[in-house]
Amino acid sequence: MNHKLKIALLVPRYGLVDRGVENFTKEFVNYLKEDFDFEIYAWKSFTKNFKPPLQHTELEMFIFSLLSFPRLLFGNYDLIFPQNGMWGAIFARMIRALKGTPFIYRSAGGKEPMIVRQKPNIYIATTSEIKIWIEKFDSEQKVLLIPNGVDLKKFHPRPALTRARRGRPALPRGRLQRPVYLCVGALIPAKRINLAINAVVKLKRGSLMVLGKGPLEMEIKSLGLKVLGRKRFVLKGVAYEKMSGYYQFADAFTLPSLEEPFGIVYLEAMASGLPVVAPDDETRRYIIGKGGQLCKVEDINEYSRILESVIKKNFDGLPRAQAEKFSWNIISKKYSNIINTLVSASGKNLGN
Repeated sequence: MNHKLKIALLVPRYGLVDRGVENFTKEFVNYLKEDFDFEIYAWKSFTKNFKPPLQHTELEMFIFSLLSFPRLLFGNYDLIFPQNGMWGAIFARMIRALKGTPFIYRSAGGKEPMIVRQKPNIYIATTSEIKIWIEKFDSEQKVLLIPNGVDLKKFHPRPALTRARRGRPALPRGRLQRPVYLCVGALIPAKRINLAINAVVKLKRGSLMVLGKGPLEMEIKSLGLKVLGRKRFVLKGVAYEKMSGYYQFADAFTLPSLEEPFGIVYLEAMASGLPVVAPDDETRRYIIGKGGQLCKVEDINEYSRILESVIKKNFDGLPRAQAEKFSWNIISKKYSNIINTLVSASGKNLGN
């Protein structure tokens, strides 16, 4: 029986919240657990009483990294994979200097110069935009492009049923008016969910279903109910494990966020067969391709017009086909190959 490589993952809020990094970790471990032994470092490893605010702070990440350091140092790991920002990378670099243990880092927050300065053995860029930026910022940094993945078995169109006849998720006070536009994201200013609300208002028919939690919950709920009413608007928090049913219930997907380092929710929506409406930028062109339409969402008239047009257009399976390019079956093999290659050479030419 071959020895499995032992990998430490630093994901402070794992098991506490369902957001991009945490959901990535679930899928990463699920698809690679036959190849590697994983140990996930999270706040719940140290305390049961930590209740995180939605937005993490550098102090929180520093304390978490400091608490993790002794176990990481003496844990005899073959690879460290921090996903807790600058401080995770700094402490991983310290362990590499002391023990020679390599570490990789995956972009999750856009351009992160302080992390590049820690010289991870491999920097995983999730978009070509980030890869090009890193190559310009530090020409000696090894960087590979591996996008985020989507579980095509978990997220898929519901066959043989029209959307009008599908088993509905538990929604308050009766049916939502069709078509249903789904918007999934943290309820924070950067997601700009108010733009989606204002765009749906201009439609003669249709409703908006917002799934998420955050500090703007009351503000967004108040606005949505005021301008759309209960038959055209609903906001609720839903566990990641139950998300697929909501994608299947909807007719189209939109998220008008200002910036998205990647945007896994776009992949989940397209895997579920939904056309996507999103801001027009390089990253979302790469993710969405022909699986939807991009527009200037700040122009509410244009945004509303595009929302209406994607319902009328026959996308003929293009959203699902686009999502299939990002299948976890493909992405996991790329990670497996680079991890095995890196660890096999871990005694050679490591940085400090």
